[in-house]
Amino acid sequence: MKEVYNQDVLPDITLPTRCTTCNKTIGHMEFRWLEEMKKIDPNEKNKNKIIMERLGLKRFCCKKDVMSHMTYILKDL
Repeated sequence: MKEVYNQDVLPDITLPTRCTTCNKTIGHMEFRWLEEMKKIDPNEKNKNKIIMERLGLKRFCCKKDVMSHMTYILKDL
């Protein structure tokens, strides 16, 4: 993976490597989530749902882990 992110902007807390329930790998979703946030229209109503579909998150447990982490991260940025 090419290093394209400024280390000063990255959050201190990173997404867990695996889902806590089903053990699926989700650690790489954090950077992809931030990329998709830039691509999506700001006036879109269901941004999170659209991003989860684009990332391929289908299981509720994985969605819960990613969403709870990303809302914490985006609140601080």
